[in-house]
Amino acid sequence: MSWWNILAATLCLGLCGIAGVFGVHVIVSSYAANARYMAEEKTWQALRGQGVRAQGVVVGISRQANRLTKNGNYGNNEVAATDLLLAYEDAAGNRHEVPVATFIELGLLANFSVGKKIDVIYARDAPDRVAIDRERTPLEIPSSTY
Repeated sequence: MSWWNILAATLCLGLCGIAGVFGVHVIVSSYAANARYMAEEKTWQALRGQGVRAQGVVVGISRQANRLTKNGNYGNNEVAATDLLLAYEDAAGNRHEVPVATFIELGLLANFSVGKKIDVIYARDAPDRVAIDRERTPLEIPSSTY
């Protein structure tokens, strides 16, 4: 083997290694971002039986710079990763402002603009553990079943 063949093979292996590391990084970071926005739904499922319902107001709304979207739970809708800042009063009258990261269907984003009232549910023992009450404030439009 000539030095040229050895150099070319080394460069190819190096580039393949870099591409592999980059691919793994993309997959891991995508999974982490997805998990962050899916955590709110898991919180809602945990709180819906014993949580305290309240009415909140959207104080702030933003989306990631990369505009993360995915297919929703119904398959035919697109949901967007959205960061909300919600304010609500607990049963004792204390005001709380909490960040909530969740997926919201693109067609419903206008329902979450600043100043809009939404229903929330929070943990009695941890008032900053909050989720959107999906039974009263839908985040996705279900598919029709005619």
